[in-house]
Amino acid sequence: MRADLAPVALTALYLFAGAGLVAAAYGVPRDVRTAFSAAGLAYLAGLASVLLVSSWALVLGLPFRARTLVVVAGGIGAAGLMIAAWRQREDPARRPPGPRGGQRPAGPRLRGRPPESYAVTLTGLALAAYLVVGLLASRVLPLAAWDSWSIWARKADLVFVHGTLPVDVLASPQYAFAHPDYPMLVPLMETAWFRAVGNTTTQALHAQFWLLLVAFLLAGAFLARRVSPAAMWLPLLALVGVVPGVRDQLLTMYADVPMAMFLAIGALLGGLWLVGGRRSDLALAALFLAAAANSKNEGLSAAVATLAALLVVVLTRPAARKARAIAVAITSGAVLTSVLPWHIWLSSHNIVGDTPLRKGLEPGYLVDRAWRVWPTVRALAEQIGDGATWLYLVPLGLGVALAGLATRRIREPSAYYLLSGVFVFTSLVWAYVITPDDLHWRLQTSANRVVVALVFLAVAALLQLAGSMLRGDAGGAHRADGGS
Repeated sequence: MRADLAPVALTALYLFAGAGLVAAAYGVPRDVRTAFSAAGLAYLAGLASVLLVSSWALVLGLPFRARTLVVVAGGIGAAGLMIAAWRQREDPARRPPGPRGGQRPAGPRLRGRPPESYAVTLTGLALAAYLVVGLLASRVLPLAAWDSWSIWARKADLVFVHGTLPVDVLASPQYAFAHPDYPMLVPLMETAWFRAVGNTTTQALHAQFWLLLVAFLLAGAFLARRVSPAAMWLPLLALVGVVPGVRDQLLTMYADVPMAMFLAIGALLGGLWLVGGRRSDLALAALFLAAAANSKNEGLSAAVATLAALLVVVLTRPAARKARAIAVAITSGAVLTSVLPWHIWLSSHNIVGDTPLRKGLEPGYLVDRAWRVWPTVRALAEQIGDGATWLYLVPLGLGVALAGLATRRIREPSAYYLLSGVFVFTSLVWAYVITPDDLHWRLQTSANRVVVALVFLAVAALLQLAGSMLRGDAGGAHRADGGS
């Protein structure tokens, strides 16, 4: 009974925390339909915020128990709802953003409904059925992939047993192969599941990862509907749901896909803020980019790359340059601050990773290893262009963004997504150049995984740009209420 109710209770906790955050950002939904459309974003925001706060408490020595989840989730949700209520009193007209302020996109109609609505409905039903079947199937999968246990579930199990971070294990040279320097957000997600069910069963744990995919697709729909009719974004999200690389990697229970999902939602919110000026978009972008940075070491470099791209684009626009640059700087500071507790804890216990980051900043070291650049670029490019694995999402996103550069109304967000992709790609190449491991082995075992961040960045770009090119705006329909 507990195993059946545990995922429901855990999901409810994340949803409550995230609902408070989404309500604080956009206002309390006024109907069930709007609340349901925001559920995916709320779930991801709740999971990210609860696990971030719990990870900070963990490095302070506070135990991670079931009551920790309840207290943290309850506190975040309640605080968000109080802020939402206060802001609602200040501005009674506040409401969650929708397509053109909630109006149906204009178009030809048949018997009172747009003709494409039937195809949209069928696509939505097929996607929903696929996601439900996938959720049921994911509840009976074994924990078979090496890193899923060696790196992630091992830490989750240790925190479940000890309640706190096991310093003796993580600082031991015998466990260096488990990458003790990797951040704790994903292990804590698994520990939360163990706490909910009362033991370290890993079989049904896959369902928690599948729920991330469901929530990501719903969150993408909630955000994309501002700039695009459902006939544009629903087929794209349906395609993302069935991409072989996404599905297969997600169910290995590695951290790559969860990190990429947080990164993509954060990047999309950053792109919407860039053209709409809604401060709440940027605030939520900080949360999701912080979650990406705390999911995996590569997530930190990807989040920094995305924020750097946002800052570059902001600085090229004269209007409100200073105010916008300050906003990006504050966001960047929040994201970087989110990783400080973990890195301070690592430093205080002399726990280091196997990547020589300081040497990676030395020109001489980089010059000596410059021969690694081209093999790495070629290997990553081959993975990105693997149509059987990624269904050409990156080339499609790249093409739309390049076309957007020639379109004045979406030039800024197009440049932002292109720069984000270039900066993330460069950070990956840099990591392979400085690693002391054999390059061929490292590329062979990880190149197919690390490119998932670029795949999801391409998805974020497509969600904002593809519909904007057809509708005539880039998501700026809510510029007038950008103070919310």
